[in-house]
Formats: sequence, C-alpha cells, structure tokens
Amino acid sequence: MGDSSTIITETDPVYLADFVDDIQLQNNMPDSAITTDTATLPKPVADTVTLQQAAAQVPVSGKGLSVNFSEVNIFIPGIETQSFRNQNLKNLNGVSYQLQKGNLDGNQLIIKDATVSSVKQRYITTVVVTKDGKKMELDDLDETTSWTELKGNKGIYPVKGLSATELGYKKATSGVIRTAVSRAARENRYSRTEIKAWEDAVKNVKSVTQPPASVVLQSVMWRVEGKDKNGKAFRKEVRIDMPL
Repeated sequence: MGDSSTIITETDPVYLADFVDDIQLQNNMPDSAITTDTATLPKPVADTVTLQQAAAQVPVSGKGLSVNFSEVNIFIPGIETQSFRNQNLKNLNGVSYQLQKGNLDGNQLIIKDATVSSVKQRYITTVVVTKDGKKMELDDLDETTSWTELKGNKGIYPVKGLSATELGYKKATSGVIRTAVSRAARENRYSRTEIKAWEDAVKNVKSVTQPPASVVLQSVMWRVEGKDKNGKAFRKEVRIDMPL
C-alpha cells in the first residue's frame, strides 16, 4: 500500500457495486464518488464465526458505534459518529455515518448475534491541497480500493491498512494535479484571482504526496456476510465518511 504502481483498474460491476448510499453532509463536503480505479490490497482468508463463539466474545457495550441490524449487530468501539438521515436498520442493507471523534485505524469490528462467513473492507482516498489555512478537496483524484477480506477470531475483526503510510492513492502528474485544482476551484465558485492563486500553489508539485498536496482517507466501508439466528443469509454494509 502507498505504492501507486500497484493501482489497477477494476471493470467488473459485480466487484465495484455498493449498496450503502453516500450521506448528505451538512458542511457542504461533496458526496464520495466511487471510481473505477482501484488499489490492490492483501486478501487474507476470513474466519467463520459460530453463534456459540459470538456469544462468548467481548460484550457490545461502552462508547462506540453500534449498528443493530435485524440479522446482526456490528459494533466499533471508541468512536462517535453522526448520521444526517433517518436510517431504519430493520429495513436497510446498508447504512452510512460521518466520524466525529475517535480512530478507525487499529480499531476493530465486534460482530454478534450471527454466523459470519465473510468480513470485507474497502476505502476511498482523495487528495487535499492546503493554502493559507484553507483546504480544497480534489474530487478528480479520488481512489477506491478493491474489497479485501479481514481476518478475525471469535467475532472480533481488527481494522487494518488505514494509516497514512499504508493508504493507496491515484497516481497523478503535475499537469493532472493542476487541472484537478483548477476544476475544484471553479466548482467552489472562486474568482479568477483565487483560481490562479490555487494553481500557483501547486505549480511545483510533482506528486499527490508532495506538500501542499496530501493523500487523506475519505471513506471506509465494511461488508459483512453470513446467516442470522434463523439460518437466513444476509449481506450488510456499514460506511463511515471522514470529515476534512
């Protein structure tokens, strides 16, 4: 991860599909766009968790995000989130939130009340340019990884691969970066003078990792598959968007 030479293009819609809607952010941050460029991640084999094992795991309690689907409970400890829409978990297969406090990297998914056969993770990165204390997101340089399996034990699945040094990103030349800056500035309705100032800020930038540009985590998605207590198969998704 972090090596742009590992970026590949996924064209099969089966693997690109999500059923978690973007949340409508109230800070005017654009919706997360799913691209067809992907970064390949390692794919360890997921463990199958039985109902008996789930019952013996760490209780879902304390501070954190608890997603109580009818079929399965998914808990992420130590974080605070906000939802900008009414989400009826009994009728939905996917839900989305915005992170308010806490960390996802090094955290874990604690899954209860179901027989879990697969837990997968994917994420979206974007490029942000910072100038005079202001940040501008370059939607043209969003990057979406492929789904990768998370390995777990007794219903606990460590979240990995989200540190700044591990994030995958879209490779871009200096010309592509400047074009993305120009487009983002126009979409923000900046004046011609402001657009030129943003373009000048990146005129010597040759990589998306070179200041004032940086790669940041935009969204993380998890897909949990298995069977509920009655033996009915399910597939649920949880998405968390990151504030800039």
